[in-house]
Amino acid sequence: MENLNEIKDEITCSFDKGVIRVDNDKALKDLILKGGKKAVMELATSLKERYEAMFGHSICIRDRSLACEIYYHHRLNERYKRSEAKHGPRRFSTWMLRHMRVIDCGELKEDNNRLIWDFVSLFYR
Repeated sequence: MENLNEIKDEITCSFDKGVIRVDNDKALKDLILKGGKKAVMELATSLKERYEAMFGHSICIRDRSLACEIYYHHRLNERYKRSEAKHGPRRFSTWMLRHMRVIDCGELKEDNNRLIWDFVSLFYR
């Protein structure tokens, strides 16, 4: 069985100025299934450290907000997949699945829903 660090290493991500992108794929699903929210918090911290090493400054996203966005995008993605499996493709669920393949997490000036994730993260434990 893979440990959580090995799974974290398999997660595909990319970095642009003010944005961290995470593929919403099997590696992320495995991390969440095996490590839950704690593992996502560790992933968020790791992603922010990688961003800082790459750009020479930290990204202006709180760890909890980043973890919350990653976790709940994944959960919604799984819900829409189950819905399509049960009821067949629907226009809205197909659109949502297409847009949740990659989780875009940006600073406030780059991400129009950053304030929403900041608020939701207050309840993320």
